[in-house]
Amino acid sequence: MPDLRLKIKFNKNEGLIMSPSELLNLYLSGIPLCHPNGGKVSNSTVKQKIIAAQRQLENFLSIKLNRQEVFETQDFNRQEWMSWGYIKTVYPIMEPKNLEGYINEIKQVTYPKEWLSIKNSSDKTKFRNLHLVPNTGGEGATMTNHGFAFSGITPHFGYFGSDHIPNYWRVKYCSGWKPGEIPAELLDAVGKLAAMQLLSITGDLIFGAGIGNQSISIDGISQTYSTTKGGGKGAFAGRIEQYKNELENELSGLKAEYVGITFRVY
Repeated sequence: MPDLRLKIKFNKNEGLIMSPSELLNLYLSGIPLCHPNGGKVSNSTVKQKIIAAQRQLENFLSIKLNRQEVFETQDFNRQEWMSWGYIKTVYPIMEPKNLEGYINEIKQVTYPKEWLSIKNSSDKTKFRNLHLVPNTGGEGATMTNHGFAFSGITPHFGYFGSDHIPNYWRVKYCSGWKPGEIPAELLDAVGKLAAMQLLSITGDLIFGAGIGNQSISIDGISQTYSTTKGGGKGAFAGRIEQYKNELENELSGLKAEYVGITFRVY
């Protein structure tokens, strides 16, 4: 009996929130990503631009797009602690995992997961505040099952009367969204950021870097091709300018939504 074998190349867990084909279809429709000699912009180049755009947006909004576990250290602040064990984290908290207190490398206290509380809302925007709310009823942690452990000097008694202990808290939590749950406005921003980079590259490939117009003359007959829209340079300056203007308006709204207003009192 004849035997048919197929070899298919595929990649897993690349961390992309959108595939190269999705980017091309949604944001580069009708754009020929090819060289004058017929070669095309490689798939790896498109992936690299998507990853770069994701990192830019994550750094700008201080968020994680893909669901992942985050570990960080935070200072102990007595004023924040007295308000239901308030701790401010770097990234939005989707699910708290663990909270421990350390003085240098000496563990002082461990709190159970059941005592860690975060604020939820009906939309997909999460908050960066972790609160400690003791729970001793139902299935919550109790002293009988050793859910709460002291070891050494704890923030309840202070550390030589100090209101501030550097790098005291060690927090572990999940941040980012699951596949298919990333908000549409974040996907749109990543797509436009990546598309702008690819359009700049492709525009230089068509007629050469920095060339905005090209003229052809044969036996007294001449024709001029303009590769720009407006006063920009590059074959796709019009599309780049459009995405740039849209992003300037969208990013300010995203920062207000996902970062909010930050201030400190000294």
